[in-house]
Formats: sequence, C-alpha cells, structure tokens
Amino acid sequence: MTGNTVVQRIEYLSVIGGFLDGLRVSFGNGLNTIIGARGTGKTTVIKCIAYALDTLPNSDHAPQERKRVETLMKRNLNGGRIEVGIRAKDGTAYKVTRSYGEEPIVVDADGVAATVNLKAGVFRADVFGQNAVESIADRPLFQLDLVDSFASHAIQQVSSREKHIVSMLAANAHQIIPLEQEVGAIYDELAGLPTVEQKLKGFAGPAGGATEEVNEAHRLKGLRDRETRSLQRGRELIGQLVQSLRQLQGGLQGRSGSLFDAETAQGSNGDVLQEVSRHWSTCRGDVDRLLLQAVDRLASLDGDLTRLTEQLTQ
Repeated sequence: MTGNTVVQRIEYLSVIGGFLDGLRVSFGNGLNTIIGARGTGKTTVIKCIAYALDTLPNSDHAPQERKRVETLMKRNLNGGRIEVGIRAKDGTAYKVTRSYGEEPIVVDADGVAATVNLKAGVFRADVFGQNAVESIADRPLFQLDLVDSFASHAIQQVSSREKHIVSMLAANAHQIIPLEQEVGAIYDELAGLPTVEQKLKGFAGPAGGATEEVNEAHRLKGLRDRETRSLQRGRELIGQLVQSLRQLQGGLQGRSGSLFDAETAQGSNGDVLQEVSRHWSTCRGDVDRLLLQAVDRLASLDGDLTRLTEQLTQ
C-alpha cells in the first residue's frame, strides 16, 4: 500500500457481516506489516482493501487475478460489506464501504455521502498480491500502464493537446486541398506560356510589320469600347429624363381640377376668375402635349442609340 503524500494513508479496515464479521485492522503511519501463518487471512486483508478501494487489476491485463479476488470477496462477504477508513491528500477523513457486486460508496466522517471520486485523484492506493506482481513482470503492457498511472494527469493533458493538434491538421488539410488544385491549374497555365509566346513572335514577323497591325486593332477595339460605353451612358440619361417627365406629367394630371371652387367663381369677380380658369386649362393642356412630345422624341432617340450600340458590338 503506497500513498502520494505524507498525509494520505489507510487508517483501518473493518468487515461487517459475512464470514469475516467483526474483523477490524488498524494501521499506523509509515510502514505496516501483517505477519501470520499460512491461512490466517493475510492475503484476504490485502484483497479486501483492494476490493473496497476498487484497485483490482485490469481484466484485460490480469483476468485470472481479478477473477480470484472477486471469487474470494463473494465467498467471504456473503451479504456483508467492507469498510476502509482513509485520509485523503488534503487531510480529510473518509470512509469507503463496498458490498460484493456493488460500486464503492464514499462518506465523510459523519456518515454523509461525499461527492468525491476515488479515481479522480482524491486518494490513490496501489495494491499488488503475489500473482499480480508476477503478471506485471510477464506483461510489458501492464508495466506501461503502471508507469503511466503515476503521471495520468500529465498524460491526459498531452493526449488532449494531441487531439487538438490532429483536429487542426485535419482542418488545414481541408483548406490545403483546394489550394493545391489551384496551384496545379496555375502550373498547367504556366506550362502553356511558351506556346503562347511562340505564337506572339509569329504575329510580330521578322521585321515587326504585323506588330503595327495588332496595335492598331487594339486601338480600334478600345475606341469601340469607349463609344459603346458612351452610348450606354446616353441611354441611361435618356431613361432618367423620361422617368422625370412622366412623373411631372402625372403630377399635372393630378391637378386637373379647377383653380377655384364653385362659390368663389359665382362671386363679384366671377367673370375674371372664370377667365383665369380658362387660361389655366389651356396652359395645362399645352404643357401636357409638350411633355408627351418630349417623351416621344426621347424614346425615338433611345431607339437610335440602341441600334448604334448593336452595330458597334457586331
């Protein structure tokens, strides 16, 4: 039985019920030795402690040893339970009780169930019988597990970090694959550059005579592009102006009523007001016709610009 600190230790073992009912063994600080003849229960005491603290060998590494301990507990407890008093790393006293076939239960000194977990580092005890020691000596994997158990927290951190790095590498791989495809496409394009350069040299000719023709073609192409953009801009301005005129026309139609109400028109100055109303109606009609003519002229101009644009782009 080993502890990680001076404070941590096993204080006693007690059995309630079963074949070993009434057994109580107290342990002092430091090294404790159990001495007795064959068959007096030395190994049983050790196995009871191991069973209560759930420190039996892993069934994958030492299946026979684990089975022997479980058989021993079943035969000796027979409905009873084991109680082990421990003092944890921080000096707190706990009682661990366990019956055969059940999980260990941890309670505090007052018998109230504690929320601590023995396997979470609150208390550690390594219990090895003769057969377990032989299993460790014969199985390298068991030896590795034993060594790792002394640095479980550090190993867990390394493992977590390893998983994080693997996850990052996987994410980077997903990003690298499309980039590699783009790089491959660029290499393919670069591989075709010598052919393009050779064709350009052929266009230039021995004395560069064809170069002037190519430059002139580019100049004319640029000029046509500018002309096309100018025509397009003109069509956009015409469309904006037509929209404004139609909005103005709609506003005039909304004001088609008389300037004066009937009562005002029948007043002392009714003749004058009626004459003003007639002039208003005439002017509104003239403006309406002018707006219609302007819209028609602009629509015709837009049609001309459309045809010119089509001719330039052919």
